[in-house]
Amino acid sequence: MRIFLLSIIIISFNCCDHSSKFKYDYYKLEKAWDKNDSLYLKDWVKNLEGLDFVSFVNRTSEFATTTNFCFGYLDTEGDVDRRWSRDQKSSIKYNVYMVNLMYLQSCIFLNKKIPFDSTLYIQEKYWNDSTLFKADDLRMIKAEFENTCNRFAR
Repeated sequence: MRIFLLSIIIISFNCCDHSSKFKYDYYKLEKAWDKNDSLYLKDWVKNLEGLDFVSFVNRTSEFATTTNFCFGYLDTEGDVDRRWSRDQKSSIKYNVYMVNLMYLQSCIFLNKKIPFDSTLYIQEKYWNDSTLFKADDLRMIKAEFENTCNRFAR
């Protein structure tokens, strides 16, 4: 009987996710940006993937307004969920997520000399809500990061 109960406890412990989930907090995001807390900023982006589409759009827009990195900055007014088809939403999430991950590794990450609209051209030039970015697309965007760095040298 003890073995049976012990087995049930072990199985229930292993089947449940006991890890803490990342908590999105706009105040903490702004504070992290002000204090150069790259860990919180990276966690913000890395946890976007698991969000529903509306939350994803809201969190990427908050990230953009805080960090001045505009890829994924979308109008959050109205019914965001109905604005795009399911396939478009999938492409948007993947593409924005991948570009924001690259941003975290780029020379423009935490560069506070970059004004808000100075990276908007990257979104306007490379926006794609119909297909997933390929490696070449991501390489071209990465080159744009380098160009932006050169314009706003630290």
